Amino acid sequence: MFYFGAVHDKFLSYGADSIKELRGLLNEKKFRVAESPYTSRSVNELDKKGLLKDDRKDKKLWRKFSLKEIIFMAVIKEVRQYGLVDIQLTEISETFFNKSISISTDEAIFHVLQGIQILIVINPTGSVAYYTLPNYDAFEAQSISHVRVNFNEVVMQVWEKLGKKRKEYTTNLSLWASIVNDYDMDEQEKEIMKIIRSKKYKTITVKKHKKVFNIDAEDVNQSNATKKEILDMIDSGDYLGISVEKRDGNVVSVKKSDKFKI
Repeated sequence: MFYFGAVHDKFLSYGADSIKELRGLLNEKKFRVAESPYTSRSVNELDKKGLLKDDRKDKKLWRKFSLKEIIFMAVIKEVRQYGLVDIQLTEISETFFNKSISISTDEAIFHVLQGIQILIVINPTGSVAYYTLPNYDAFEAQSISHVRVNFNEVVMQVWEKLGKKRKEYTTNLSLWASIVNDYDMDEQEKEIMKIIRSKKYKTITVKKHKKVFNIDAEDVNQSNATKKEILDMIDSGDYLGISVEKRDGNVVSVKKSDKFKI
């Protein structure tokens, strides 16, 4: 299962042929056991538990592994520290190698190599899901308990061991820092936000002409206003608009709009 949000659309935009080529590269067996996080004996143990599959036709040949298999071994090595049992490890193996669902793992690796933070979440039932950081915060952060793995760091351990250059990614802290920077407002923007946050107005329209913001802030409609109340509205500001609607000689609606130039 995956929760990638908008970045999933970017992945799909590469097209079926490019995605097929990418998956082929991830599953190409060209690495030896020395380039994995395990010894030959430990790999054999994974085979016996059904977590890995040795598909060599000639067992006398050197065994080689795909990049995805090596990343899988690194994930297993990491989560074993938290006491996960074999049935939970089997769920991870299924997520990596079951043809009907393994594309989510392939996509997760792609996003990691593109500098997008991906989290693996393993629930007590053993279910495995991939999340981008915003989707994790939205859907999983409030759950009572789960094992969370920073997939980027696991992949980078493998990546750097293979002699590749580390791919940096946006962390939670840097994500919030960018949000703060995005909302670092100048004086004009602060004045506009003051009007918006005042909660005095039903609708606010902001138009910019060169360096000036023209704001039309419409107050809540008033019905059955007296002439004196309407006159008081007129006297209440230097820049405003008043719209009065009458029916059968009676005032049924008064709209007041304050005008601002900032």
